[in-house]
Amino acid sequence: MAFDSNKLVAVASGPSPTVGSTGSVLAMYATNDTAAIIETAGYFNGAATDLSVGSMIYAAIDLDGTPAHKSYLVSANDGVTVTITPAATVTFSAIRELTRRVDDIATAATHRIVAPVSGTITAIRSVIASALATGDATITARINSVPVTGGVITVTQAASAAGDVDVATPTAANIVAVGDVIELVVGGANTAAVEAMVTMTIVPS
Repeated sequence: MAFDSNKLVAVASGPSPTVGSTGSVLAMYATNDTAAIIETAGYFNGAATDLSVGSMIYAAIDLDGTPAHKSYLVSANDGVTVTITPAATVTFSAIRELTRRVDDIATAATHRIVAPVSGTITAIRSVIASALATGDATITARINSVPVTGGVITVTQAASAAGDVDVATPTAANIVAVGDVIELVVGGANTAAVEAMVTMTIVPS
């Protein structure tokens, strides 16, 4: 199919950097054409007088097939030929922070939490509520009972105090799926009943 000027509507306009020239516009376009057709050289030539350089076109495409939205920047216009460039695709991958309370890092125990998303555990952090005694404590992360490589936090007893933060950076065996059980296994030689909050950073896949 060909460009249909009746389906192109300017919804906003901006100033022009050159006095006397047309400013850029924000335009909406709806069509049954696919992205491949729209991105053919010269598709928007029929709108050369309406689409100045810098204009943005938000297109609803392939409406009679697999509807989708794409946006385009008018990157060149000599008054006859309009050149468009697809705008960069932005993928939002919200990082998730999963926190589990460990009530006592002096008692050997396994604390569990269920992964709410699929992704990669990229960091594990702990913060303690008070000082340790006698020796260090460890918190080992596991996924479905499999240890996370690089997933051991060591909380050092010497000079420990409330608010101390320790970090582990997993390097392998750190992929979770929705519903996987993440385990935090307490170990070490600490003898003081100390609470810790453990936060895992998950980058969704």
